[in-house]
This record gives sequence, structure tokens and C-alpha cells, in this order.
Amino acid sequence: MIQQINKFYKFEQFIFSQSQNEEINLELLFKHIQITDEDFQTLTIGLGSLKNLILLKLGLDENHIGEDGLAQLGKELGNCQNLCDLNISLNDCQSVSDEGISYLIEGLVNCTKIKNLALGLSNNQISQEGASNIGKDLQRFLNLTSLALNLSQNQIFDQGAADLAFGLGKCVNLTHLELNFEEENNISDIGASSIGAALANYLLGLNINSAYSKNQLKLNIQISIYNFNFTNLQDVKDSN
Repeated sequence: MIQQINKFYKFEQFIFSQSQNEEINLELLFKHIQITDEDFQTLTIGLGSLKNLILLKLGLDENHIGEDGLAQLGKELGNCQNLCDLNISLNDCQSVSDEGISYLIEGLVNCTKIKNLALGLSNNQISQEGASNIGKDLQRFLNLTSLALNLSQNQIFDQGAADLAFGLGKCVNLTHLELNFEEENNISDIGASSIGAALANYLLGLNINSAYSKNQLKLNIQISIYNFNFTNLQDVKDSN
């Protein structure tokens, strides 16, 4: 049976209703509302009090949210021990840094039941070091089966993308992955091949949906995985 999702598009409505403690599945879309530090603190504390929260879609696109805010969001959501499905959209904030996203994920690791995770981080301040750290941090989500990660319009570069993929490759239960590196990340065909090889090394059954219009990243990743798997298969046959 599909459970009802409680949807809120105005910040004031959610603050009013949270005391009822009835929200189990929430969709909060607060795009471009110029949320204040005080209101954001109220929001995060409110979310952290929902002990039976199972699903959360939190849209905070086009708001200025810094390191302290993301650290607090991660800490409070870490109290939601029953959270299984989480979608956080921070696209076009232009304020999400390497440190901020690390603080967020650090808190979310306490949500040990998360299986489906989506992070929208397009058009922010994430570097190749940040991408590498995301890959390392996400390894700690032991029950993660589905991941959607939008890192378009950042500064990832080949090495950052490859390090990210290497980290994700160690998410042993991951079966579905959506990666978006479109625009401004300066990922070459060589970088795309590195991503494919890193993922193929660990996740031979992974379903990948990648986007990068300029150099066909999805195609290159899939070719790299195919070639890697084919080579391994040939090695096994030859050894016999």
C-alpha cells in the first residue's frame, strides 16, 4: 500500500503542523524563499523531532545555506533512525562547499536504515577534493542500494570524478546509480573511462544512468565497464 506523502510548499505551514508529530512521509519544497538562519534552525530541529520519519524530500534550491546550516541539518536528521528514503536538493545555492557537504553526510551516517539517497548539489562550490570525500563518506552507508548524485556545474575534474567513483564502488549493496556531471566539471574522455573502470572493479551488476552531454560520459562509462568485465571473463576462461 502506498503511504500518503504530506506536502508543504510554504515554510509557515510546516512549522505550524510539526507539533502534531504525524508526518511520516514528507515533501518540503522551499525553493528560493531566502530562508533566515533562525527559520532554518527551527526547520532542522523540527525535522529531528520526527522519530517516525520514513521518507523525506527536502527542496532547498536557491537558498544560501552555509557550512553551519548543513552541519546542523545533518546532525538533526541523524536523529531520524527510521529514515529509509532521503532526497535533499541544494541546487543553485552557490554556497555549498566541500566542508559543508562533508558535515551534512557525517550527520546522515547515523541514519543507518537509509536505502535510497538523492543529493542535488548542482551549481555550488564543490571541488575535486570535495568529490573525493563524498565518495569516501558514502561508503559508510552500509544499506544503501540506490544513489542519485547531481554534481553538475561544480569543479570536479577528472581526478575528483575518478576518486568519487572509486569510493562509490565500495558501496557493496549499491544496485542503482545516477550520476550527473554535466557542465563545467571539465571531465574528459579519459576521466570518463576512469570512472567506468573504478565502478566496474566493484559493482559488476550496477545499473548506471550518467549525464554529460559534451563527451558522452554515459557511453564511455558503460564501454569501460563492458571492457573490464569482458577482460575479466577472458582471464577466467584462459586460466581454465
